[in-house]
Amino acid sequence: KELELPNLFEELNFTPIQTNSAIGTLISKCCSPGSDKHSIEWLNANSGAGELYDCDYNKISSNSFYRAADLLIDNKDKIVIFRKTIFTYPKYSYIKKAKGE
Repeated sequence: KELELPNLFEELNFTPIQTNSAIGTLISKCCSPGSDKHSIEWLNANSGAGELYDCDYNKISSNSFYRAADLLIDNKDKIVIFRKTIFTYPKYSYIKKAKGE
């Protein structure tokens, strides 16, 4: 939540389902890399992300996750710019220090 991804996706005109699907996709790809099918299964069976984002990922169709992944790719340049901007905030400086930057 501190990364403010819902705000970013709102600026990119994602619908609420697309936003939840994109966040779920990112979380699952980071925590349990694998195919899209594997990521969706992991998110539904093993993740507490739904509680964090107040979303029941079991109610989102696989196709919504696939479309969200396509939207992430389509908007990757804007997401990278956002990521670079947000990681320059002082509250994230510990991440850079941990990486030796």
